[in-house]
Amino acid sequence: MSPDELSRNLPVRMHWFGLWFRPVAVERDYHLETVGLQRVQARIALVTGVLLYLLHGWVDVWFHGDHQPFFWVVRALVMVAGLAALVYTFLPSFTRLSQRVLTLVSLAPSLGILFMLAFVSGTTFMEYLAGLMLVMIWIFLFIGLSFARALLINLLVLALFNGLFLVGIQPLGEILVRYNFYLVSTLLICGFSAYALERQRRQLYLRRQELESERNRHRERALHDHLTNLPNRYQMEQRLEQAMARARRHGRLGAGLFIDLDRFKPVNDSYGHEAGDRVLRQVAQRLQACVRESDTVARMGGDEFFVLLEDLETSERIHEVALRIIEALSQPFPIDEQDPQSPLVTVGASIGICEFPDMTASPPEVIDHADRAMYEVKRSGRNGYCFHRATGPGEVLHP
Repeated sequence: MSPDELSRNLPVRMHWFGLWFRPVAVERDYHLETVGLQRVQARIALVTGVLLYLLHGWVDVWFHGDHQPFFWVVRALVMVAGLAALVYTFLPSFTRLSQRVLTLVSLAPSLGILFMLAFVSGTTFMEYLAGLMLVMIWIFLFIGLSFARALLINLLVLALFNGLFLVGIQPLGEILVRYNFYLVSTLLICGFSAYALERQRRQLYLRRQELESERNRHRERALHDHLTNLPNRYQMEQRLEQAMARARRHGRLGAGLFIDLDRFKPVNDSYGHEAGDRVLRQVAQRLQACVRESDTVARMGGDEFFVLLEDLETSERIHEVALRIIEALSQPFPIDEQDPQSPLVTVGASIGICEFPDMTASPPEVIDHADRAMYEVKRSGRNGYCFHRATGPGEVLHP
């Protein structure tokens, strides 16, 4: 099992404040699942942010005149950064670096407004302060940053804003308390909202993963035999249908082998059904050892099994597998594999074989023809195999 698989099987924990998942593999899976939506959200936020930043400059000129012409250089740099990030969202590497890119581009409008705040005063200062608050909201709730990154950026913005007064760029006075009240209130309200939204998204993600895992478990139970863990009859019919379609498409040969154990009932009668179940599990293991990994072994029910062989060039391979199965199942089975003194039982196998696609048109026909050929083996003394032919069961072959 790979390190990633091991980590995904560990209990998932979400950090109470940063909201990231542990193990790291779960956090990576969450990012990969949500990055598509984040990409779309980032594009909308960047386009909206660039337009609002431009509109803010026009409003400033409209009401106050072009009192600081070099502000347009700052605005242009900020908008170029936003457009560059917008272009980057179309690149494949955005999937891996999305949070870093959005962190950097979020700093641009904040630093731009802070720079302009250093040169204005009075009502103009209040208007730019309102613009800074809008940027804080944009960072928390719109651009798609994680809560932890958005909080760090806005705390940095708040510290730099107060730095304008502490170093004497803006006059220090009681009004700074009022400014901080508005900024801190914005940070608290938007920060709490961003935290709650991200926590809810991540909890929903975990719930979806739990439901998906539960569905997969139920699906596995529905498609597998609980005793041997082999595919059951329903799944075998699905695989057989797919194999027949591939055989017709590629002009290859396939075969279905219907296997019924010989002399299995005395095992249950003499040693009990629990002992019979242990023997059936051993039969399943021996059957799987007789075929390729690409072939399928299924339990049809009771002491009946089915082997699906695909992608064959000639029928010679079918004879080889049938003989191998008869040889494997003719060897004695210990009632209890863990006990060296366990009594041994001998069963055997009667095998009916139906080739496809030439002999049949549907999966039920393959199973039915193979079943009839198997009963021909039973009538002829068991422990052999028989091919279904166009006129019915063919000659029974005993090894």
